[in-house]
Amino acid sequence: MFKKKAQPFSNEAGELLAIQAFNLGREYERIQRQLELSKQNGQIIKGAVNYQLMEILAKKGVKYNEEGL
Repeated sequence: MFKKKAQPFSNEAGELLAIQAFNLGREYERIQRQLELSKQNGQIIKGAVNYQLMEILAKKGVKYNEEGL
């Protein structure tokens, strides 16, 4: 497939730039959503690990409160 090359300062060049800017914006939003989900998943995992650690320590008789050990 052959791509048509736009001439500088033509309407086609402007349209191509607008399309590229739109696509970059969508890609940025997608990456931001993935980053937010990764942070949320990390917090869930961290909470689960902390809970398991507290359970293990409780079995060994270590006392803790809501702030920690």
